Amino acid sequence: MKLLLVAFLVLLGTTHCIAQDAAANAQLEAQKSADAMLAGDYEKLVAYTPRQWVAAMGGKEAMVAIIKQGMDGMKAQAITFQSVRVGDPGPIQKIGGELISLVPQKVTLKVPGGHMESEAYLIGISEDGGKTWVFADSTGFTKENEAKLAQIFPELSGKLHIHEHKEPVFKVD
Repeated sequence: MKLLLVAFLVLLGTTHCIAQDAAANAQLEAQKSADAMLAGDYEKLVAYTPRQWVAAMGGKEAMVAIIKQGMDGMKAQAITFQSVRVGDPGPIQKIGGELISLVPQKVTLKVPGGHMESEAYLIGISEDGGKTWVFADSTGFTKENEAKLAQIFPELSGKLHIHEHKEPVFKVD
């Protein structure tokens, strides 16, 4: 009986350590993804994007072009990313063969007359037990348009609760 209890405690401790490593990896890789975006390294940013999302955007080259076009449009309006801070990942769920976690991020944009702060979540997805992660911005996936999530990520449909998004806050400089 003692041996069974010891084995259970060792297994529990190992599982807890694996979950901690997976969460730490998710946060680290989410920040690397954000840093790539801030640095204008859109190819690296796309490498941190789920393959389903990349395919929906027309492939890697098309997605890089779309991101670049969007960033150029923002610059033309004098809007630039100032910072992106990634928070502690939420609970890690196993859905199908993947680990999923919602990772909070706080984005600060420099805009004419001040700056805009927004808080949102990234959908973190790991296909290798939490060693590596890719991310999709959850902003477009609201309760009202769950069909969009189901179309790109059918395995997550109805199994992932995405937090309500807060309205961005404008602050005068």
